[in-house]
Amino acid sequence: MRYAILADIHGNLPALEAVLADLRGRRVQEILLLGDYFCDFPWPNAVLDRVRALPCAHVIAGNKEDALRRLDGDPAARAALQFAPLAWNHRALTPENRGYLDCLPRKLTLERTGHTLRLGHAPRGVLGESFADGMRSVAFSALLDARPGFTHQDYLAYAQAALDADAALCARLKGLGPTAFLFGHYHTQWHARLGPCLLLNPGSCGRPLDGCTDAAYTLLDWDGSDWQVEELRVPYDREGTVRALRESALYAAAPVWGELLCLDMQDGRNHLFPFLDEVEALAQALGDEARPYADRVWLQASRRYLAARGLDHALHYLENPDDYPG
Repeated sequence: MRYAILADIHGNLPALEAVLADLRGRRVQEILLLGDYFCDFPWPNAVLDRVRALPCAHVIAGNKEDALRRLDGDPAARAALQFAPLAWNHRALTPENRGYLDCLPRKLTLERTGHTLRLGHAPRGVLGESFADGMRSVAFSALLDARPGFTHQDYLAYAQAALDADAALCARLKGLGPTAFLFGHYHTQWHARLGPCLLLNPGSCGRPLDGCTDAAYTLLDWDGSDWQVEELRVPYDREGTVRALRESALYAAAPVWGELLCLDMQDGRNHLFPFLDEVEALAQALGDEARPYADRVWLQASRRYLAARGLDHALHYLENPDDYPG
């Protein structure tokens, strides 16, 4: 039995199209999609149209889908600058695609002959609270900074060692038969084993943050007695995607988010969290305890960030969104 596993498309249609093209001819029986289908790139409806049309697909919700539901009853959050990308998607999604997202389950267990698949968006959803903080994208960036020459094989060994050292997790999984725990959320591609159990993150199709900028997905085979894993990376037109992003109404609504995303696409690293650290430091310095951040705090932090990096075009549209040609 062969499965294709995708996660964290984040509205990146060119990346998704590249992965689906790569899938052709690989004799996949089922496609498993692990959440976060929209938000960062300006093609939420086109992505969801493709997802809805996939044959033999099992689809669950991610944290972006959960956040979209929360916006429904919170007009103040929809108006907050911090949530501008999400609010833009809230307006842009068609009723059909919005209804589809609202019906997605958060978890899914698939019982198959001789094995079980447990799907969740975040690791904690299928493995509990203690697991995998060390596998977050910011932790991965720290590993890259601390260990020159750190490779993907090094990362797989690091993941295996982290699992082996997690006594609480080992106790929870003890006695299980062949079970694959599948999750995304951290945008890093890896897999590891604990006895007959497999833990697998296919990485991010649309916004990889593990030092490689190609779209990520994973093939998983059950051969009747054991798991076989093939991690894949697929190149796509990132330069064209960046141009389209900067020419979009989504960028106009949230230029600092757009520029952070463009930086991610250049080096496959997480630039959002360091920016959020700057916002938090500014809020504390101003004595502003509002969360989500007050618009004045968000604007001041955004101005500082963009000006310090010479991103004058983004700074202009931050101050003058009505001037945007998109």
